[in-house]
Amino acid sequence: SGTSGARDSPSKAWKACIDFLCGIVGLLCYLCYSLSRHVVTKSQRIWLLTWIINVLPVNHSRRADVLNKLASALSARYDRYGSPQDLEEMIRLGTEALRLSPPGHPTRDTSLVGLANAFSVRYDHSGSPHDLEEALRLYWEALELHPPGHPNRDSLLNNLAFALSSHHNHSGSTHDLEEALRMHREALGLRPPGHPHREESLTGLALALGKQYDRSGSIHNLEEALQMYREALELCPPGHPYRDISLS
Repeated sequence: SGTSGARDSPSKAWKACIDFLCGIVGLLCYLCYSLSRHVVTKSQRIWLLTWIINVLPVNHSRRADVLNKLASALSARYDRYGSPQDLEEMIRLGTEALRLSPPGHPTRDTSLVGLANAFSVRYDHSGSPHDLEEALRLYWEALELHPPGHPNRDSLLNNLAFALSSHHNHSGSTHDLEEALRMHREALGLRPPGHPHREESLTGLALALGKQYDRSGSIHNLEEALQMYREALELCPPGHPYRDISLS
């Protein structure tokens, strides 16, 4: 057995050397990507990040960060072309990134939100309750890492509120709807007049208030929803993606 161990040692040393060199090459490419990401095309960015992932060792400290960036680049391409393959790859990459980002890891919040967003998008197309449940589970955990004062709390609250509202559609749960309203109100408070995404929160809150009115018949809910829609409409000129919702 001693002879076998002696034969294995060079093999292990060689593998460690290869992993080290791949890590160096990957980091150099990642540095190039970071310096050039504003001038390369989206396709070039995806190709470069994919190449970096292929050379980085599976246990490399920066792998989760690169996985998240590749998933984000694919998300942007998915938004434009709607390829199911891109969506499935986003979920695969996000799942690996989260596995490499245990509690306390600096990229855990990004991994949670990215994977939750991917499940939420797939739910919009598949209607699968499993996708929605996974998105909600991940959003709730991410919210704990986005306390008041976090610069991205408003976006997370908005996404969580929409997911809760969708869950209400299936469950009929009053609690889901009340939580969605609470999240939308807090998100709107973090998006004052002039904020680039204020109309998104106004529309989300108006939709949730409309559902509350359907349940309660409260004129106050209806009047507040109309107020939100009117303000949102002012912020949504013709061609804006939320204009049709505001008009409806």
